[in-house]
Amino acid sequence: MEKSKSEKKKEYYKGGVQACLRKNEKVDAVPNMYEEFIKSLEAREAHIKKLYDEIKQIKKLRV
Repeated sequence: MEKSKSEKKKEYYKGGVQACLRKNEKVDAVPNMYEEFIKSLEAREAHIKKLYDEIKQIKKLRV
């Protein structure tokens, strides 16, 4: 959105973002929200990897 060269495209993208946001959310907060989503995703992926490693260890104990 910010990398767009023409004002018309900037307004077009801004309108699209506003359509996706909830009533209490602002367009200016989108970069912060994106960073929070990425951090949350990384934390969940790390947790899933940890659980997968634990499952592998348990399977080794059964054999």
